[in-house]
Amino acid sequence: MTSPPASQTALSIVAGGAGFIGSNLVRSLVARGRRVVVIDNLSNGRAAYLSCDPVTASVPLIEADLADRTACEAAFGRAATMGRVDDVWHMAANSDIPAGVADPDVDHTDTFLTTFEVLRTMQRQGIGTLHFASSSAIYGDLGETPLHEAIGPLLPISNYGAMKLASEAQISVAAESFLTRANIFRFPNVVSVPATHGVILDFVNKLMRNPTGWTCWETERNERLIARIKPRRGNAFRRRRPILVKGRSHYRPSHDGLPPTGSKKNVPGQPPGVNA
Repeated sequence: MTSPPASQTALSIVAGGAGFIGSNLVRSLVARGRRVVVIDNLSNGRAAYLSCDPVTASVPLIEADLADRTACEAAFGRAATMGRVDDVWHMAANSDIPAGVADPDVDHTDTFLTTFEVLRTMQRQGIGTLHFASSSAIYGDLGETPLHEAIGPLLPISNYGAMKLASEAQISVAAESFLTRANIFRFPNVVSVPATHGVILDFVNKLMRNPTGWTCWETERNERLIARIKPRRGNAFRRRRPILVKGRSHYRPSHDGLPPTGSKKNVPGQPPGVNA
């Protein structure tokens, strides 16, 4: 059986595919038999994340800044010469949250404008399917309230969350205009390799640097692991309450420094004892 010409072979563009999450996605798509082209500006991603893996070593990588209109159109044009682009996985965004806090332009450019220009180029090239990596940061701080898709109002508290929410709004407009399908994934903390930063990785690195400054508990059902820094003099984190490592993980102020006695709230579908 004769293979179809390259220009007729279906392929996926993974924008930001040389990053931590993107490179794992590329590997999964390729392992499932999908042809993939990666577009990345390599500001936070690394070409080695793809080239060092036998599964993804041969995936074409186009280095381009997707927030720049001319560069975005040129990169998509190059990808189109390799096959028929059926869909776009848009993972490109600023992943350095502190940098976005210090300079709002970082997230405006790397998180929102990448989305705006990707959508504009998709419309011009007739690509109708988008898969978008959003974030649970769009919800803001809702305390212990279990999160769900219909919850609101959405009041992000970071530039990153605000630009992800703005991107979702822009995708909504595109879905009304030209997209035939749009999937939005609101990721919380994602843990894997080759992560370079993030709350879980920071937590583990601190534990490795100071393994004697922590106390660990495990519930009787072995359903979660709680870690608490011992309240000792000079420890900047001594007034933090336990950190939930498996499940929802973040830091919250505490006045007692004691481990929890049980779950305050359970989310349907999760085992008892796992906080939302």
